[in-house]
Amino acid sequence: MTDPTPIRLSHLIGFCAPGAIVRSADMLMVPMDTRYWTQNGQPKGGVIVRVKRLQVALGFGDRPLHFPPTGRVEKAGRIVGDTLPAVRFPRWMHCEHCGRLYYRPWRHPSDQDMYCTHPDCHRKARLTQVPWALVHPNGYLDDIPWFWLAHRAPKGDVQRHCKDRDSLVWKENTLRCDTCGAHHQFWAGELTGEKFFYGYRWMQQQPWLRERVPVPELEQTLPVAREIGDVRVYEAHTARGLVIPPESRITDASPRVILEGMPAELDLLRTLRAKNAKQFGRKLANLARKLRFAPEALVGALDEIDSALDTDPPFSGDLLGEEFKALTTPIPDLREEEDFITEHFTTQWRGLAGASAWSGQVARIIGLVDRVVAVNRLREIVVYKGFERPAVAGPDIECRLVPPDIVGRQNWLPGLELFGEGIFISLKEAIIGAWEQNEAVIRRCHTTARRLENHGEEDLPRYMLLHTLAHLMIRQIEFDSGYPAAALKERLYARRAKGPDAPMAGILVYTAVPDVAGSLGGLVELARPERLLAILERAFTHAEWCALDPVCAEHDGQGPQLLNRAACHACTLLPEPSCEVSEAFGNTVPANTLLDRALIKGVASGGDEPGIPPLLDWVG
Repeated sequence: MTDPTPIRLSHLIGFCAPGAIVRSADMLMVPMDTRYWTQNGQPKGGVIVRVKRLQVALGFGDRPLHFPPTGRVEKAGRIVGDTLPAVRFPRWMHCEHCGRLYYRPWRHPSDQDMYCTHPDCHRKARLTQVPWALVHPNGYLDDIPWFWLAHRAPKGDVQRHCKDRDSLVWKENTLRCDTCGAHHQFWAGELTGEKFFYGYRWMQQQPWLRERVPVPELEQTLPVAREIGDVRVYEAHTARGLVIPPESRITDASPRVILEGMPAELDLLRTLRAKNAKQFGRKLANLARKLRFAPEALVGALDEIDSALDTDPPFSGDLLGEEFKALTTPIPDLREEEDFITEHFTTQWRGLAGASAWSGQVARIIGLVDRVVAVNRLREIVVYKGFERPAVAGPDIECRLVPPDIVGRQNWLPGLELFGEGIFISLKEAIIGAWEQNEAVIRRCHTTARRLENHGEEDLPRYMLLHTLAHLMIRQIEFDSGYPAAALKERLYARRAKGPDAPMAGILVYTAVPDVAGSLGGLVELARPERLLAILERAFTHAEWCALDPVCAEHDGQGPQLLNRAACHACTLLPEPSCEVSEAFGNTVPANTLLDRALIKGVASGGDEPGIPPLLDWVG
């Protein structure tokens, strides 16, 4: 296929990343791995700069982050820039009228070959790709072996030695070969059975790779058939974080940033500096002339880069803790070109308490919130770590994380920078600390904690409370700002005091896009105390009631793994891109879980069970 298919940059490191099944204008395809994103062994995309501390915090060490290659289609279809290769998948197509199967009919240049050509088919319908794929939890993906299925129980030498792939027909629950008469009868539901492909040993690792899956892996865990739109076929793993001071305060025009964006030149300077002072001086002078900097400025930038983590303020490696500190601490002498610009409204928020005779609920909301901050500009880095294919579930089955280059040998990772704005609030620690010690709260959250695997429950009550409130806020902001909920995201800061780590109870609701200009500014306007108070008041009101109450409110467990209590689509759930829970728990917990309105609105006591007082009742 030569026609280019445009893909958003933000999708290219998510659900359209290497290994995903992507729909183009007329075909399904799979982008190839990041080994094909390079030229002469070097990434085609530029390096993401000013993220050293973020790389360390996310566990990537000194592995550089690179943008995906980009290009554009101009008039007359001329492509400027780079394209990323992809392969058509599934490779089998079929005629929906007569059921005949065709393997890679696009091998021929004639468009006529994309239609059914069998003489017995009277409609000559356009072929469509079969809607099934063979998936293995170790990350492998291949076509359904239709030829093997038809001939899996041959009768006689003719069927046993048949090689004709072009005579398969699947119709009325029967797969048959018209050449030798071999056939296999099964229902579509049987196709997805966990043992249906027992004995099959010829699975390819990926649609664009010729290597086969080692037989021991196929014997240990059988592959299964899944519909191509099934969420178990592909699950992207990403990590993200905000660029905060001091790196957010470094301008793009500084020698350090420009030099960091030239990794090949930077490595050469380091090598020459260590081995050949004369060549180093010559190279330095040429580069300084090209960049229009003094040679001394480049030497200083080189020293600064090599000792960045030593000369910058001490970094704990606690990413969320550092972000929380940056959000709650005013930054002096901010410049408009910085990447993390906050405006604190905490004083004005506290002034609301005495400015008017508020109702009981509103006054308590004011007393619950500790800090209010408008994030006028933020820069978020999203890193693509790889993907899983969680096709089969079970206690003894572990899905393997497949790295972006499949083999795990590349020393860099694909990433993206997003720019936007947000609203941050923190809740008073004294109130949240007392609330989470309540016996009924602990008991209710313990029920959910038992359903989580390999996760402690110490911070769970606090996390579920903040998570539910964040969802209610986003649903309300959608009405008040004009932003669709899918464009808004949450970032939660939930932690009890642990040794030297300070407690956190904060919510950041933000939006971010790849455009360096950021978003339109409508979200930060809602951080002004009067408008934010109206949003929170309606959010707390909506926590009281759901259209599906009392069923929703009284649920002991609903949603995936029964990880939700009083939370459903009618009251609390959001589009999956808005919810952070899956990424926050290492992709072991589905999105839109760990939600419970009862932690906000309270639960009446019943029998011997103590009730949970409403959250606002804890405000003195």
